[in-house]
Amino acid sequence: SFPRVFFASLIASIFSYAVGLALVTGGAVRYRIYSDAGLKTGEIAKIIAFGFSTFTLCLFLISGITMLIAPDTLAGLIFLPSATVQIIGVLLLVPIAAYLITSLLHAGEDIKVFGYEVHIPSFAISLSQILMSGGEVVLTGSVLYFLLPASTELSLPAFLGLYIITQVVTFAAQIPGGVGVFDAMVLLLLGNFFAPEAVFAAVLAFRILFYVIPLAVSSLALLIYESRWRGRRAAMVQ
Repeated sequence: SFPRVFFASLIASIFSYAVGLALVTGGAVRYRIYSDAGLKTGEIAKIIAFGFSTFTLCLFLISGITMLIAPDTLAGLIFLPSATVQIIGVLLLVPIAAYLITSLLHAGEDIKVFGYEVHIPSFAISLSQILMSGGEVVLTGSVLYFLLPASTELSLPAFLGLYIITQVVTFAAQIPGGVGVFDAMVLLLLGNFFAPEAVFAAVLAFRILFYVIPLAVSSLALLIYESRWRGRRAAMVQ
């Protein structure tokens, strides 16, 4: 049902962000909730893979767009010419276009990708997948941007490009909560635009809003879910 899917996705996403090791923590939460609903391991694995592919497409989308919109700012930080940054931006958007075209032409079909059979969703689902995941990153990145002091040197699109870099590095590090990695990357990338103490204060507030509070609420929600599940199981045994 939609409430169960929404609950599982929300809790899994929060644990993935706040705890780290996304495939392990988020995957474990999804497996726990979906297995209770009767889904088989293979079906749950497909759901987890769909979520991971959504995250990857989101990174490509936002990175590509920001490189096209604000190449000059990003070029100075990654030490590449602006034209090269824009070319990279276009190349990052190619997989997005290919995915949408494939879903338009082969919706509902199973195709082979690197030896694996992949089910192609409809164009509407594919488009929603990309727009919603991209919107999530834009929203969270915008919150951090507006927690920082006002700046005429760093536009929101350029900042989102930097924010994506921090997300990629944090994900690759696979450290719980990205502690130290996310903070250091933000300080490093924004050091030319803001005072260190202003960046630190913004990151601290951001962590409270998007890590501490959501993790506390989701942990409580998962605890309530587990207690109810155990109660239902005990009633069935009796």
